Amino acid sequence: MGSIPVGVIKLSQRYLKNDPIAQADLDEMNNEIMSVLENLHMRIGRYFDKNTFFIGTAGTFTTLASIDLKLERYKREKVHMHKIPLDRLLRTGKELLALPLEERKKVKGLEPERADLIIPGLIFTINTMEYFGFRELTVSDYGLLEGALLETEETYEKNLSKA
Repeated sequence: MGSIPVGVIKLSQRYLKNDPIAQADLDEMNNEIMSVLENLHMRIGRYFDKNTFFIGTAGTFTTLASIDLKLERYKREKVHMHKIPLDRLLRTGKELLALPLEERKKVKGLEPERADLIIPGLIFTINTMEYFGFRELTVSDYGLLEGALLETEETYEKNLSKA
């Protein structure tokens, strides 16, 4: 367990200096992301194999699902467990990178207040998938809180059955 010391807000503040984003800024962002991924690979790479799934929760991932589904309004039941192949994310990235912020705010499925943050989130997601060899993203609308609650419940049930 651990966390990655980078987030979409930090990346946005550092690299989204032009609208639309300049290639030089995108290259710098990619360099930082790759450095983070290399560090992550040294820490947890040995746990990955061909049966490892890439599951994303919250913010960027649920937004990517909403964009992929072209939702007029967010629908948890449609987003949860939605699968997005890497090639579709690459197409979405190409389309979004070409748009200035005001045009991104009009993209179906993208909440206007996330239009600036989706770029670094999408770039980080794509880089992660390519680096670790994931061909598909599965989106979970559940977050860390639900996971912690489920783990607590399982531990409680195990301890109860032992008593």
